[in-house]
Formats: sequence, C-alpha cells, structure tokens
Amino acid sequence: MGAPNKILILGSGGREHALADRCVRDEHSPQVFVMPGNAGMALQTGIHVISKNPAEFDVLLEEIKRNEIDLVVVGPEALLEAGVADFLRSESIPVVGTGKDGALLESSKAFSKDFMAEFSIPTAGYRNFKDSHLAIEAIENGDFGSNPVVKASSLAAGKGVFVTKSQDEAVKAVNDIFHNENFKVFSEEIVIEENLSGRDLSSFALYDGDSYVLLGHACDYKRLQDNDEGPNTGGMGTWTPSDFPTEEIEQVIRKEVFDKVLKGLKTRGIDFKGILFAGLMIDDSKVDVIEFNVRLGDPETQVLLPLLKGNFSQTLLAAAKGNLAGLDQKLVMDKDLRAVHVVKVSKYYPSLDGTPMVLGQLISKEEEFDQLAGEDTRLYYAGVKSHSDDEGKLVNSGGRVLGVTVIASDTNSAREKAYQLIKNINFEGQFYRNDIARKIN
Repeated sequence: MGAPNKILILGSGGREHALADRCVRDEHSPQVFVMPGNAGMALQTGIHVISKNPAEFDVLLEEIKRNEIDLVVVGPEALLEAGVADFLRSESIPVVGTGKDGALLESSKAFSKDFMAEFSIPTAGYRNFKDSHLAIEAIENGDFGSNPVVKASSLAAGKGVFVTKSQDEAVKAVNDIFHNENFKVFSEEIVIEENLSGRDLSSFALYDGDSYVLLGHACDYKRLQDNDEGPNTGGMGTWTPSDFPTEEIEQVIRKEVFDKVLKGLKTRGIDFKGILFAGLMIDDSKVDVIEFNVRLGDPETQVLLPLLKGNFSQTLLAAAKGNLAGLDQKLVMDKDLRAVHVVKVSKYYPSLDGTPMVLGQLISKEEEFDQLAGEDTRLYYAGVKSHSDDEGKLVNSGGRVLGVTVIASDTNSAREKAYQLIKNINFEGQFYRNDIARKIN
C-alpha cells in the first residue's frame, strides 16, 4: 500500500505537534499541514500551518481540496464529537478518527461505562446520575466506598475527573459540577464509581474497523503538583517505563480490553477507524479500564510517537482505508529506548475555580537549549501564539504551553536531560512538576 504524500492534521496542541513531527520524519518525507496549528509548530521545517478553524467544515473541505490532501488525522476529541470524521468520509476523504457514534466512548462517560458492562470489559463498579440529590445520597450511604471517583459524563478537556479522598470531597465535586456557576466543569450527567488501586497505564491501539494494531503504552502524571498533589489536569508529563507492562499483562490488555472493544463495536454496528486510548489501572495481574478516549493522548503522544519504528503515515492511511492487514510492515515500539516528557504550564492552570491564567508572557529560549538539544530531543509547542509586535517571538496563550521530550537508552538519562532542557526555555509565571519519571505513578 502506498504512503500519503500530503497529510493534514487537525488540532493545535502538543499532541498535534508531535503527530506532525512524526509524519515529517517518515522516510518518504510527506508534506504535513496542521489546521489551525500554532505559531510554535510553524517554526519547524516541514510543518505548514493553516490558521483556519477546522470546525467550519466548508472551510476545512476547501483547504483539503486546495492542498490536495491524501489523508486527514483528527487530533482533538471535540472535533470527533462534532462529526468531522463523518463529514470527511461523506466526501470520500480518508480520515483517521471515529464517527460520532464511536466518539461516544469518550464524549459520554455514562455511555462508555454501560458499553463496558455490556461487553464484560473489566472496570470499577459504578452508577450514572442526572440528579445531584440521588448522587449525594448514594455517596453518603457508602455505595462507592469511603473515597469515590466523580466524573463529569460530558467532555471536560481532561479536567472532569475528581479522584476524591473522602465522601465530603466527593459531595463537593457533585455540587460543583451540577450547581457551581463559577466552576469550569459542567455536565448534566455524572458517573460515580469505586476508587481503584494499582498503577496507571495509558495504552493505545489503531483500529481499521475490522482489526487493530497495538501502538504502545505510556504512564502520565495527571495531578498538577509533585507527589500527585493538586487538581487533575490534562497532563503534566509522561514517560515510558522499561519494566511495565510485562508481556503477560500486555496479553491481558489485548484480550480483556482491545479485543472485547472490537467485538462490542462490531456488535453495535460502529465502524471504528481511528485511535482508541484505554486508561487502565493495573493491580498485579488484574486490569481495569478507568476510561476510554477516542484519540491519541496528550501528553502520552509526545513519548509514544518518537519510539515508533516504521512508516507511521502509511500505517495511518491503511487504517483509514480499512486495510491494516494489507501492510507488509507494522509499526513497533523500539523496546531498547525510553522517553520522558516534561510539560510547562501557565500560572493558575488549570483554573478550575475561575482564576484567570497569566497569559501573553514572552517565551525565551536560552542558547544552552540549542547547545544541549540533539536528535534525541523534541520540543513540542501547545498553548502559544506569535508576539503581537514580533512574529518571530512567542507568548503563552493557553494552560499547557510547551513540553520537552528526550529519548535515551535508559529512563534516568532521558529524565536528567529533559529537566536540563526545560530549565532553558522560560516565561513569566511558568510552572512544572519536578518528579516526572522519578517515581512509580
């Protein structure tokens, strides 16, 4: 099967920068476009930014035709929920991304939990609620133990999960989601579930409607502060451990999660051509699904893609066309290498209480950064834009601003260099965790 010569990636964050960077590095050197992208991506050779809104489908189609795009890859979940993949397929454009029916696995946590229950996919005990009084009554009755997990059912950009430490904290989360007008997370339905123990793992598979390939695994850090303190965020960093998961656990993940999802999708008549992200809790040999996402993770993508060997964009095109089985070579993780990614965020991120983040701050990169960086280094931009007075300079424009990935033969080497580098790119009010890949999360 041929490889795409012109690829369009939809989105503007660090995940999309990592996708674009990985496609640019394919051996056939495809042209890579990102829409809307960001000003940081535009600084990288080979990445072309189209500063238009992909949610405007007529504009999107015009750009696809004008640039003769061979393949579209959808980054953010909101576009999938809005039906961008359905629209593109109706125009006979190959796209990596599920339709609105498959997107429910992420856009509705209630749907997702019910799907898991129906197809015997292991997950925590749960109930769905649309009434805050019934939810609070169940919490206070101890139906979910002493420290329940409260989840907004609708999309919340990674900020809608509350892993509480007490029933009182769980009650507060319920009241905030349903009744607090100043709270950034709102949903008409919530899921309350038992709090699982074990070790977090993010696992990724690429589906073509009839089969899938397992792309790999990573461990991320969701809490804002060191030692897993503070609120949940979209992700403060990630790494690829050397000893986790074991081959035995990986087989359980395939059999109990990805195989069963495929069977469930086909039973439901959902033609799923895209990425499935399984957030897992591993306790000895027991695997439970915490949640599903229907796209690559951010920031897991920033360590996963640099370690994938093979023609990445060709594999994506095969999935979009329903022909993964027709590939001569499959993507594989380089098991001899490790990657660590550290994220820098704006002051007051994630701003769940409504406190405005400190934005518009000039980003400076010291000479030492470029002296230290090499082929083992990736600098991914996310919440940035051009300085109003100097387009050659960047300012922070969002919560997660940028991240540095380092690839090495061992985790400690990757971690040490990542922190050396991250200290040499700065902006006022910046914050980052100091313990990424230092401890088991």
